[in-house]
Amino acid sequence: GEPWTLTPTKLFQSAMLTSGAMTNRLNRLEKAKLIQRLPSEQDRRSLLVQLTEQGKIVTEKALKGHAATMKRLTGLLQEDEQQ
Repeated sequence: GEPWTLTPTKLFQSAMLTSGAMTNRLNRLEKAKLIQRLPSEQDRRSLLVQLTEQGKIVTEKALKGHAATMKRLTGLLQEDEQQ
């Protein structure tokens, strides 16, 4: 949600990656213009990672595809199994 920003630390913790692995991925996403790194207003030593408009489009498309796959897979289960 708005403002579409997180710290790199929050990102690598939620993705269960090392900080080095997250840095590598963020570098590639930034090069593809899907994210931008911004200085934090609360801590001058820290950066925030923010989705660009193109990043939001790609993320929404990926999430819709993922949701459709999950619906297709769980559709094979009985209702109580889905719960």
